[in-house]
Amino acid sequence: MRLVPTLMMAAVLAATSSARADEKDVCASSSEYAQRLLAQGKMIEARGQLLICTRMVCPAVVKQDCDGWLSTLDATIPSLVVAARDEEGRDLLDLKVTLDGAAVDPLNGRAVPVDPGVHRLRVEAAGKLPVEQRVVVHEGERARPVTVTLASPAKPAGARGGAPQPPPERPTSPFVYILGTLAGVSFASFAAFEIKASVQSSHLRSTCAPRCSASEVDGVSTDTVIANVSLALGAAFAGGAVAVWYFGKKGQRGQPPAAALEIGPSRIGLHGTF
Repeated sequence: MRLVPTLMMAAVLAATSSARADEKDVCASSSEYAQRLLAQGKMIEARGQLLICTRMVCPAVVKQDCDGWLSTLDATIPSLVVAARDEEGRDLLDLKVTLDGAAVDPLNGRAVPVDPGVHRLRVEAAGKLPVEQRVVVHEGERARPVTVTLASPAKPAGARGGAPQPPPERPTSPFVYILGTLAGVSFASFAAFEIKASVQSSHLRSTCAPRCSASEVDGVSTDTVIANVSLALGAAFAGGAVAVWYFGKKGQRGQPPAAALEIGPSRIGLHGTF
């Protein structure tokens, strides 16, 4: 009967010895694999392997080496601290952040360990335009701050709060119509008296010239003078209408007219700011 317990004890000892041998193999392979990963710059993955070979079940020599590598790695492995703000510098809270496609929690304020090299960062927030950028991280850069500014989408023209709209055009000054009317009347007077003077002059040349009476000659001269004065007034009124219209358009809404017509007992003039 004593044979059975002895056999059971031997089986337990054999299983324990086999398990210890397996653990030693795991420790050794983790140590070797961690060294290869470190040589490739894959610090994050290498750290996971070093945590395996630093367990108490590992051989003392292997554990000692892994402890040293892990301490050096923790001192040099880079990390990023991601933050996002709006155009006014306020922190954004409703964020979605990914680093190389993996989700990152930016609200815990903790640094995110990364391997040295180029990384793709994408930040999104409700009501903001997403931002995607590449970040070059160097070995030994610990808790490097990366702050991203998210802008609001551009609003369509005419939308409330969008770009300021140009003020409405200033209405045309009534002086433009007054001066234009006076110019028309003056040109019509010029045409009438010029035709009358021409007709009378032709009649005198064919009937009494050069012995026409002074009154007949004075009549033609008077019509000619009136025609010339009408032409000059028409040109002045037309120029004044153009000037009032032009300078009135340059003025801002709510300001006094840039030019105005002045009519007095003894003169007609245009004054204003030019």
